[in-house]
Amino acid sequence: MFSSLALHAPSAHLVVDGELDAFTAAELRSRLDEAIDRGCVHFTVDASAVTFVDAGALGMLVGLRNAVAPYGGTVSVAAASPRFRLVAEVAGLDAAFDLDLLPAVTAEPSHRPSTYPDRSRVLTP
Repeated sequence: MFSSLALHAPSAHLVVDGELDAFTAAELRSRLDEAIDRGCVHFTVDASAVTFVDAGALGMLVGLRNAVAPYGGTVSVAAASPRFRLVAEVAGLDAAFDLDLLPAVTAEPSHRPSTYPDRSRVLTP
């Protein structure tokens, strides 16, 4: 669900990987609430390794943003996987998380093998 949460009040850096859904977001939210209680109001999220994200997870990030905003806090995504970016853009949250400031990613890398064999390794007699 997530790799790390580094606290350096008033800032916190969250690295998220794998699937970020409503279930994992609920678990993560309690950790983020603890960070707020310790004085963190500026959150940077690295979502570059997120493979799946749903509305529940985006809702949790919006809730975090709403919780820290009255204290001058921010939530920004410093890196986003193509999947995270796509879902956030479809939900209309790209500007809310500063995704519009990140370089655009044109497509997700394909994990399928090429349909043509690599002929550079073919030995000829």
